[in-house]
Amino acid sequence: MEDMKRLINTVDIGYNGSVWIGLEKGDIMVWQWSLANRDYYGEEGTGFRKWSEGEPDNGMGRVEEECAVMNENGQWHDMPFNFKLSVYCYDDKNNIKVNNNELMTWREAQLYCRKHHTDLPSVKNQRENNVLQNLVLGSGLMWIGLFRDSWKWSDQSDSSFRYWGPNQPINRLGNQNCTAVWEGVWTEHPCMYRIPFVCYGVKKTQQMVRVRLTTKEQNMDLTDPDMHEAILQQIKKDLRENGMSDDVKLRWKEQPDGNIFRKEKKMDLQKKKMKERIPVMTKREL
Repeated sequence: MEDMKRLINTVDIGYNGSVWIGLEKGDIMVWQWSLANRDYYGEEGTGFRKWSEGEPDNGMGRVEEECAVMNENGQWHDMPFNFKLSVYCYDDKNNIKVNNNELMTWREAQLYCRKHHTDLPSVKNQRENNVLQNLVLGSGLMWIGLFRDSWKWSDQSDSSFRYWGPNQPINRLGNQNCTAVWEGVWTEHPCMYRIPFVCYGVKKTQQMVRVRLTTKEQNMDLTDPDMHEAILQQIKKDLRENGMSDDVKLRWKEQPDGNIFRKEKKMDLQKKKMKERIPVMTKREL
C-alpha cells in the first residue's frame, strides 16, 4: 500500500489520465491473500485453507468464482466477486476484525477495509478461523481476503497486492491483459494502448560484516558447503525476526585461499585478549 501511495505522488498533479504499471495477465490461476505483507504471516505462511467438501469448484464451470467466503460452520466456498455479502475488516492497530454492518461486493469490501482499517481478514491457522467463525454466526456468509487470479508482475516478484477499482478487472474487450493506474485505482487495458508509464529502480548497497563463530565440536569441518548454508540460513532467520526486509541478500565472502572460515589460533586469541586488557591512557594521565 505504501508503494501505491508513492506511485500516486509520483504522477504530476495536473495529469488525470492512466499510467502503466508492471502487472499483466498470465496463464495460471493462483489463490492468494489480499493482505500482501509477508511479515504478518511469519513462519506459518499463507498456505492455510479450510475449504468445504467439493470446494473450490469455480461454479461448476458455469460462472467465474474468484473470491472466497466463510460460512457459519467455518468452512470456505469460492464465490463470484460481485455478490453482496457481510464484511469484516482486519485492523492491525488493535488486531481485531471490525464489522462494517453493510453488504458489499468483494472489491467494494477490499477498498473499504483498506481505506478505513488495514485489509480484508486473512486466516493463518485454525485458531484464527474459529475467531472469524464466531463473528459470522447469524450472518450466513462473509467475505475473507482470499482470491484467485492469473495476474503477474513484470519484475517477477510474487506480491499478491492488488488495488483494482470497483468491477475491475472484467475484460469486456477480451484483450485487456495489462494494468494501469487511473484516479488512484487499477484498471485493465489492452496492452497495445500507448499511455504514459513509470519506472522504478532499487538502490543497491553492500556491507561486509565479520562473523566470529564458536563451536562445541572441535573437529567441525569448516569447508563443508552444507554447514556454510545452514549457518547462513540461521543468520537470515535471526535477522528477519529483528526487522531485516526480505529483499536483503546475504552471502559468504571467500578468502584468497578459497575458504570462507579461518580458524583462529590460540596465539591470536591470547593477543586479542591482551589488547583488550591494556588500559588506554589519556594525555592527562601521561
